[in-house]
Amino acid sequence: MTTRYQVQLIQDDDIKSAYELLLWDHSHIYFQDYSIAFQDIQEINISMCSMMQMLDILSIYMNYYVDINIITPKEEYAFQIMNHDTLLSFFETVSSFPIPINDPLHILQLYTDMPDNYARTKYLDRHFKKWAQQYHLDNPRGKCIPTQFSFHKKS
Repeated sequence: MTTRYQVQLIQDDDIKSAYELLLWDHSHIYFQDYSIAFQDIQEINISMCSMMQMLDILSIYMNYYVDINIITPKEEYAFQIMNHDTLLSFFETVSSFPIPINDPLHILQLYTDMPDNYARTKYLDRHFKKWAQQYHLDNPRGKCIPTQFSFHKKS
């Protein structure tokens, strides 16, 4: 099974991130010590997952993340994209190459039609459970992510 890495998808490597960086330019994708030439990519599969996040002691909400699998003749690379702001720019670069993109959920169209994260999240709240069942998506993936909170004693 391929390891899926949680990454920040960016073009500028000067950015500080809690996640590993998945960088790209006009010809390559860079991750750790790997350099993947766009011309070597046979296919990109796009999917999605949800993860629970604890807002406070009584509130849990869902976050949605795009998964991309990049398939080359030698390797398959699997990434969970932790940011949404550069996704369409990345795929604009991808589209300049003859790379088949398998996007059965029409995620790229969703991000184009709903650039507002709040509106998109509300849409996903209504539809993701059905998609997860139909496409065998992780819903949720992993454990609940706790938000830092503190308890104070009454004086």
